[in-house]
Amino acid sequence: MKRLWIICLLCVFCIEAAVAQNEVETEQAAAYVFTKEELFTNIFLKKGQQVIFKVSGGWTMWGGVWGDVDHQGHKNYKKVNELGYLGALVGRVGASDNFLVEDDMTFVSPETGRLVLYANKGTFQDMGSQGSMEVIIVGARERSAMEIDQMFGWDYSKINTATVNAAFMSEQEKEMLILMNKARTNPALFAEQYIAHRVYQGDHVKECFEYMKSAEASEALVPTGELHGVAVLHATEMGETGVVKYADGLYAQNVSVGLKEPEDMLVSMLIDKISSITKGHRKNVMSKDYKHVGIAIGAHVSQGHCGVIIFQ
Repeated sequence: MKRLWIICLLCVFCIEAAVAQNEVETEQAAAYVFTKEELFTNIFLKKGQQVIFKVSGGWTMWGGVWGDVDHQGHKNYKKVNELGYLGALVGRVGASDNFLVEDDMTFVSPETGRLVLYANKGTFQDMGSQGSMEVIIVGARERSAMEIDQMFGWDYSKINTATVNAAFMSEQEKEMLILMNKARTNPALFAEQYIAHRVYQGDHVKECFEYMKSAEASEALVPTGELHGVAVLHATEMGETGVVKYADGLYAQNVSVGLKEPEDMLVSMLIDKISSITKGHRKNVMSKDYKHVGIAIGAHVSQGHCGVIIFQ
């Protein structure tokens, strides 16, 4: 399995430190190790912020057939898109244009947003990959969730409706509540923080981004113990039996299977590829008709994780 190593360091060598001191905003160091097809870093760059990329290592987009290549990709094969060769290291900040990442490259962020790094695959999105790429980013650091929210200006007094009498909720469920209330109370700002950096994944994501940018705001949802109980019963049954279904009843509901993080669950519901025509999951999340919610996130016997959201 390909591993993308992202290490954000203030000083790598003395020479780099001198360069960073003159040209790059100095910030604390952080390190990451990732084993997935793409990396959504917790590095949020500000517009005009300058960083330096240092790249080493190698990977192959056709394991066992082609040898490892560096960040420039498989030059023995034709260019797969306007970005260049298969396996070239690509970055983007927020919804700005993709850019090729080069070794010893100075980069000035064109907008404020999350830094994403991934291997260029063109139309070969299902191609397997092996190896590891190490990227050192001088002048950037991981930001905490609170710092990121402060950057975007969220008002927790409006979106955190689980502050009173919500002891029945787990921390993951409270996180989902806050995310949904962000999406409802300020869809455009939610789009900038949580969807913009995913736009390169396809037209379905771009459509969601454009929808959220112009969507009307709704009131924040308030959790109730009754709805939470309904959601827990459904999630438990679904998790234990492995059968994915929408329970019959009086409530509108969304179901997620296989995704672990609340952010990924919610963004998937908003993109809503499953009900691509009706967009039922998205409508439930954004509807002004609903005022209360029950959220349950738990284990699934075959898919690892599942979530149920009940709206009323």
